[in-house]
Amino acid sequence: MRLVIDTSALLSLEAGGVLEIAVEKLDFIISSRIKEELVGLSKNNDFEGNLAKNVLDYEIEVIEPSKRFDDGESEVAYLAKDIDDVEFIITDDIAAKDKIKKISGKEIRFSTMMVYALCLKGIKTFKEGWKIIV
Repeated sequence: MRLVIDTSALLSLEAGGVLEIAVEKLDFIISSRIKEELVGLSKNNDFEGNLAKNVLDYEIEVIEPSKRFDDGESEVAYLAKDIDDVEFIITDDIAAKDKIKKISGKEIRFSTMMVYALCLKGIKTFKEGWKIIV
């Protein structure tokens, strides 16, 4: 399953301790803007900076979208639109959700749904999943 994922969702999954498992089980794709955001965040010596450093250690495919934007949300939307076999876009940006869906024509899922999917597949227990989400 190919999924386009943005910075907010990557950081959320890493904070929950499940990004490594998700990267092993799913085919994540990020845009060059998302990679740049992660690199920028990784320069900070704080919680988000440390999460970004960890995310950059994973092998996640970076694809240049047909259009470049100053914001990751638009770039993610166009990247997903460009790739026919992308099933979902994973974001935690509630405010950008409708914009991303309108541009891409793809379904939107939040990182919490990724945790739920790991529970449904028996990779995490529901008790573990609940602790990650809360």
